[in-house]
Amino acid sequence: MGTLKAVLEHAALDEENGSPDAPAMINLVIDDLRKRHERSLALAAKADDAGDRGTANTLDDMNDRIEKTIWMLEAARP
Repeated sequence: MGTLKAVLEHAALDEENGSPDAPAMINLVIDDLRKRHERSLALAAKADDAGDRGTANTLDDMNDRIEKTIWMLEAARP
């Protein structure tokens, strides 16, 4: 992936056009975090299946933080 175009073709998150208002922006961030969380859970499972507990533990910690952030953003949603 030597170009921005190649990176964008493989990106899991969508590019947002325009300037959404605050409630819409919170919803967009929550949606993006959920996508990231889903991929991270799958990677943690693969690492665990491969016997790589170090990577699985790191991803588990990251997933905990993602879940907390989602919860906090949902609580702040109007």
